[in-house]
Amino acid sequence: DVIRVSGLSGSQLLDASFSAKRGEIVGFVGLPGEGYDELPYLLVGAKVATRGTVSVEDKTTPLPKITPGKAFDLGVVLLPADRKGSSGAVTISVGSNLSLPSLGQFTSWGVLRKLREKTAVQAELSSAGVHPPNPDAPLATLSGGNQQKVLIRKWAYSMPKVYILHEPTQGVDVGAKRQVFGELARMSEEGATVLISSVEFEDLVNLCHRVHVVRKGTIERTLEGDALTVKGLALAVHER
Repeated sequence: DVIRVSGLSGSQLLDASFSAKRGEIVGFVGLPGEGYDELPYLLVGAKVATRGTVSVEDKTTPLPKITPGKAFDLGVVLLPADRKGSSGAVTISVGSNLSLPSLGQFTSWGVLRKLREKTAVQAELSSAGVHPPNPDAPLATLSGGNQQKVLIRKWAYSMPKVYILHEPTQGVDVGAKRQVFGELARMSEEGATVLISSVEFEDLVNLCHRVHVVRKGTIERTLEGDALTVKGLALAVHER
């Protein structure tokens, strides 16, 4: 397993344990306020966990002590649902948003090599199908779907071991959604473990190897194989 989580708890999540292998896409679903939507933030320290541990490959860390910086050092990154407030800096350029977590790759002897950075950013924008592929444009000038493609590539470029996303297709059109699917599938094929918390049942069915159903703070059941259907997820989430 690339990631193993044991006894994760927070204000809504009471006790969650799960694991995922290299290249797997694993989903989490539930009703708002019952824990599925808190889980991504607890895993990187964006919200403080009350207990639990996370093991990434052979390194185990107490989750109450994790911070976004420590998570990044472990190879774990998060793309929050709130694009404008948490995921990106909408007033700065597309290029700066994309390259920010990976500036070390463009630095030699403490000096940022701007041409190297701009060349890499331009290639990423073209590969991701961002329109317009202008690295100097403010992120706010792009459509929601194109903003999301930039932000997904922002973290993908840092080559994380575990990529966590909360509602990655929220507010994007059908065409952009297909490209988001393609980006996440490409990442898993290249070896990243992808964790997705979402209420988009169809997206989870199309993308995930399995989906954990979170109810009242715990993982109550897991759907995979032939059982992983839109109807199956809806019944599991809403049954009382």
